[in-house]
Amino acid sequence: MVLSYFMDRKFSVSCGDATSGTWSMQAGVPQGSDVGPSLFLVPASDFSDSAVLTASQYADDVEVPVDAANYCAHAEYVLQEFLSSSYQMNKTSIFSRTKQ
Repeated sequence: MVLSYFMDRKFSVSCGDATSGTWSMQAGVPQGSDVGPSLFLVPASDFSDSAVLTASQYADDVEVPVDAANYCAHAEYVLQEFLSSSYQMNKTSIFSRTKQ
């Protein structure tokens, strides 16, 4: 029963009226299941244990606040910490909330 939760999983992507073909899922936690959030938190919990970064987590979202007074240097430092961690940078996005 447990193995069937992780093996032979398929997915497709929908956007508007279009839907892609079916692909095999190679990694990750199935969405929409009761135990999915708990399984996700096992590896993700290491991030908030970092002694160098302050982070807030909710489900699979992580927010790292950056000091506005020294934005560039702090942002570079935070990115270097990400690069030295086991996180997948190709699945990481950065956005800035500033007054326009």
